[in-house]
Amino acid sequence: IAFKLVKDGTFDEKGITEILQSPGKIPGNTGTRNLRDNLSDLRAQVAANQSGIRLLHELVKEYGLRQVDAYMKFIQCNAEACVRAMLREFAEKNGNRAHAIDHMDDGTPIELTIDIDKETG
Repeated sequence: IAFKLVKDGTFDEKGITEILQSPGKIPGNTGTRNLRDNLSDLRAQVAANQSGIRLLHELVKEYGLRQVDAYMKFIQCNAEACVRAMLREFAEKNGNRAHAIDHMDDGTPIELTIDIDKETG
């Protein structure tokens, strides 16, 4: 489901509230546990995105799109290299499979297994 959180500069509180509460319409389910916190978190994320947009425009204005783009690509490549190195180290120490289980509030398990290539991370 696609939903625009902000349309024409206006935060759609009514629409997002409906979405967050909609699971409560299904028997045996509830809507969000803390609507006020969810709405505050979403507003903060929108504000952070707006700040990021503004700052990115300032960088492009000051340094040019080519230079900003080049640095962004460098940062992404560096981040990938760091994560791959961490995964290789993890696999070396712990084996190439990681497994975790967590539980939701109702006890439903969330389970994840990842296989790590020891050569490439």
